[in-house]
Amino acid sequence: MITLSEIVVKTAINYVGIKEIPGNKGWKNSIFEKLMIIIGKWRKGDAWCCDFAHLVWHQAYKEYELSTKIIDKLFSPNSQRTFRNFNNYNKTMISNIPSPGSIGILKYGRVYGHTFIVESIIDELSYKTIEGNFKDMVKRNTRNLKDKRLLGFIKIGLEW
Repeated sequence: MITLSEIVVKTAINYVGIKEIPGNKGWKNSIFEKLMIIIGKWRKGDAWCCDFAHLVWHQAYKEYELSTKIIDKLFSPNSQRTFRNFNNYNKTMISNIPSPGSIGILKYGRVYGHTFIVESIIDELSYKTIEGNFKDMVKRNTRNLKDKRLLGFIKIGLEW
């Protein structure tokens, strides 16, 4: 049986290559844009990396026939706020160790950040990601655990 982590990664991979209209003005793919507005709660002009992670988790949870009520409540367009919301809801959902399907959060200053989905683990320090709003598109990337901006990872949960 396919795991929830595998569904999250598969869902994110399906979006790789979708391009943004520069300036966070929308996307060239109108179906993706509608999903980002309805599920991700994206608004024109907003950064959208966290909304992308929300969309992917929402779709994966639905496919796995799990409720999206809690994740829809805890996600925010703001990366740092999303991290705090999950941490405040249940501290066991937060980890310093990436795992496929988990969501990583970087902190840029006091307010801003960046959100991504872990695709796979390369070694004890490196991991592959799928990121929205990375160079104006959904794109694969490689990151390192020694990145000082890394707040941590939100783990997938089957029972929230």
